[in-house]
Amino acid sequence: QTLSQDRIDTIALVSPRGTLRYERRGDAWRQVEPYEHPTDPAAIRMLLAPASDAAPAYRVSLKDAPANAGLAQSDLVLELGSDKEMLARFRIGADHPAGLAWIGEERSRLAGPCPPDLRRQALAAASGALRDDRLFELAGADSDRIRIVTPGPQGGAMVIERGAGGWRMTEPFACRADEAAVGAFLQAAARLRHAGQVQADAGDGAVHGLATPSAEVIIRTKDPARGIAREEGVQFGADSGAGAIFARQVGRPPVGSVEARQLAGVLLPAGAFIDPRVSEVPAEDIVSLRTRDTEGRQRLHLRRDLGVWSRVPDQGNPEPVDARAVRELLRSLCEVRASAIAGDLPRDEWRVGSIEVSRTDGSMRQVTLWRLPDGGWAMREGDSPARVFPSSLPMPIAPGDHAPKR
Repeated sequence: QTLSQDRIDTIALVSPRGTLRYERRGDAWRQVEPYEHPTDPAAIRMLLAPASDAAPAYRVSLKDAPANAGLAQSDLVLELGSDKEMLARFRIGADHPAGLAWIGEERSRLAGPCPPDLRRQALAAASGALRDDRLFELAGADSDRIRIVTPGPQGGAMVIERGAGGWRMTEPFACRADEAAVGAFLQAAARLRHAGQVQADAGDGAVHGLATPSAEVIIRTKDPARGIAREEGVQFGADSGAGAIFARQVGRPPVGSVEARQLAGVLLPAGAFIDPRVSEVPAEDIVSLRTRDTEGRQRLHLRRDLGVWSRVPDQGNPEPVDARAVRELLRSLCEVRASAIAGDLPRDEWRVGSIEVSRTDGSMRQVTLWRLPDGGWAMREGDSPARVFPSSLPMPIAPGDHAPKR
């Protein structure tokens, strides 16, 4: 019989393992039973094409089909319906010697050997082939919260959230996040796919190392179809062999296998997300810089008035400064990207002082400076991690560095 695919709004695959049910929602299909899951549009089309035009080589009454047709006690039934009625109910039978497959249709009570595509696609669909193999359906530009959890003594939770000022890390410490790094992470998460279903329902996942996951990634994203934010989570378990790792979406029972190389852009340490620039303050928002020694004594005070920088001495009127040196200092604080993020603070004996950075709104931030044994610099604004720079970084912090050039 021939069915118009436009009339088909529901698909169900009924087998001894249970029922998989799918619904068309607008232009997209979703699995709705036994749990909700996005579908692969290409796989849906590959199933509906032979199902909507099942043309047997010849027809017999369903009750008269031979015993070896496998239709009397079919292990798989494919149901196609509209939102109002059942359109077709196919019994998927056995292979036919002529390279065909036995198909029976219950509504018409007819059966016959058909091209094998419908049987092949129905068997694949019953094993979950209609489901989208992406692990994160929504991750991307509309995401606003990322949480990565790794257990163990060296593990913990890392949280990055997007607010009005951009992405910020809030755990395990508070600092500005690197927008480019977060964007690359979300792209990697959106591309993350499983290489195949390993087990339809693995229970607590202990066999696959998922009872205590080696890592868990949770991304919150606005769902355009629902207009609300929704969290998607993926747990990663033990090594599955051949360079792959077991993985399972939170709240969904199937366990899949993910190629380990795909995880390089997803399972990242906190340091990979930290903005490598020292100061969160834009250079154009800075109106004053004060450098101090390790005892807190002021060494240099630079101030910007009406767009012009000058040096403010302890006594007397402001003095002109070398504008190039001021630009170098601002660039080192606000623009240059660190070569590394320090895991631990440098030794206190390497500390050489600090810089007080004042903004147009009157707020102030303090940057601590260390001179490393190799001549490089380490700088830390507030309580954020220290950034490490090479010795070639210009750091004009002494009064003589800003004397006007003649």
